[in-house]
Amino acid sequence: MDKNSIKNEDQVLVDTSKSNISEFAIYLKKRLLSPYFIVGISILIFIITISVNPQTFTPYSYAELNGVFPGSWEPPSPQHPLGTIKFGRDLLGRILYGIQNSFYTASLGVLIALVGGLLIGIPMSFINQKLTISSERMLILFYIYTLVIFPVLIIASIPSYNIFIIGILLIPIFAQIFAKTEFNLTEFTKKILIYAPLIFGFIILLYSFIGFLGFSDPTTINLGYEIQLSRVHVYDAPWGVIFPGIAVFIMIIGPFLLYASLQKNPSTK
Repeated sequence: MDKNSIKNEDQVLVDTSKSNISEFAIYLKKRLLSPYFIVGISILIFIITISVNPQTFTPYSYAELNGVFPGSWEPPSPQHPLGTIKFGRDLLGRILYGIQNSFYTASLGVLIALVGGLLIGIPMSFINQKLTISSERMLILFYIYTLVIFPVLIIASIPSYNIFIIGILLIPIFAQIFAKTEFNLTEFTKKILIYAPLIFGFIILLYSFIGFLGFSDPTTINLGYEIQLSRVHVYDAPWGVIFPGIAVFIMIIGPFLLYASLQKNPSTK
C-alpha cells in the first residue's frame, strides 16, 4: 500500500469522525430543547441537591430519624410537616434520606452495570462485526443466569449487598446494547447517554420494590420499606404511604423523561 492510499484512508477516517461528532452535536442540541429533557434534568438536579446533604432540608440527623420517640402516626404539623410514622419518626426527614439512599444505590448500580457492559459488550461488538455472530447467542448464558439466579440472590443475600447484586445482574443489558452498537466512540457515547437514565430509573424502581417486599437493611432508609411499614395504617395515617410513594414516583419519572427525550434516533427530524 503506497503513501497516498494511507493518506486517503486517514483522511476518510478523520472526515467520518468529524461527521459523526457534528451529527451528535446537532442531535444533542435538538434533544436539550425538548420539554421532556428540561423536566427530566430539573428533577435529576433536584434529586442530586437533596442527596448531597439531606440535613439541609430537615433539622433531624440520620441517627435521630432511626430513633424511638413518642407520637407515632401523628398528622402533619409545623414540627413534622409531613407527619410522623412508626416510633414517632419524622416522615419528611426519612423521605429525604431515602432519596439520598436511592440515588447512591442507583448511581452505583448503573456504574457497575456500565463498566461490566463495556468490558463484555465492546469485544462482542467487534466479534459481531467481524464474524456476524448474533449478540443474543453470545449472551444467552448471561440471560439465563439473570432470570434464574436473580430471585435467589436477592432473597438469600445480606440486604446491604443488594445493590452490588443488582448492578452485576444488569450487566447483560448494557452488554447487549454495546454489542449491537457500531464499533466507535461516538456511537458508544450515544448509547450511554440514552440508556443510563433508563437503567438508573429501573434500579430505583427495583430497589424500592425489594424494600417493599421486606428485603431491606433495617439500618438504611428504603422508601419502598417505608411504604410497606405504613400500608397497615393507610386509613388512619395515609401520609405514611402517599408521600413516600410520591417521592419514588418523582425519582423514577425524572430519569424516564430523560430517556424519552434522548432515545430517538439522531437522524429523526
